[in-house]
Amino acid sequence: MMKPRISLFAEQEREDRRAKLGDPLEGLAVHVDFETLAVRIDAAAPRPSRAKGGRPPYPTVLMIKILVLQQLYNLADDALEYQLLDRRSFLFASTRTKPAARSSSCRFRSFMISG
Repeated sequence: MMKPRISLFAEQEREDRRAKLGDPLEGLAVHVDFETLAVRIDAAAPRPSRAKGGRPPYPTVLMIKILVLQQLYNLADDALEYQLLDRRSFLFASTRTKPAARSSSCRFRSFMISG
């Protein structure tokens, strides 16, 4: 039985392969201006104020991208949360932002539908 090949550069090789496959959000960004879309959504349907306390909502642009990925990969809410926690490729937000939980994406989707 052959032993698996161990590479000191496995992480870099993985990133190189992932880069060759391409990020679907980058491809979509050629056609969709996510920042402008987020500004228009915020103007048309402002999100509730957190002046009285509570955790501030995730940025609208981040939530839009999360919903796009959820639809693109046909993920249930539980599977979406798992992917956000497990996959670096789903962590397109800054590392200072904690990954959104499934309840955040559910609330945002409901807000968008009812908005």
